[in-house]
Amino acid sequence: MEASLVAWLLVSAALIGIWWTSGAGYFWPGWVLGLGAVGLLRNGWQAFGRRPVSDQDILREAARLRRSGADPETNAELIIPARHRRRHRSRW
Repeated sequence: MEASLVAWLLVSAALIGIWWTSGAGYFWPGWVLGLGAVGLLRNGWQAFGRRPVSDQDILREAARLRRSGADPETNAELIIPARHRRRHRSRW
């Protein structure tokens, strides 16, 4: 997250510098800055905004896997979904 923020700040500063030296007309770097900010917000939400996985969540997922026929002990469905097993069998 910190590396993304530093990269966004450096790119933003460079774009604003280019905009400033080219005559400072229409503020076109705002488009890039805005899209980068959306990416940073999404990254921050995934890193800090989600609730932690609880024991109840794990038990619920294990029950769902048992109902679907997967073995929750080996997590076969989580590692390689059934539709991809044949294609990846040689790698595993």
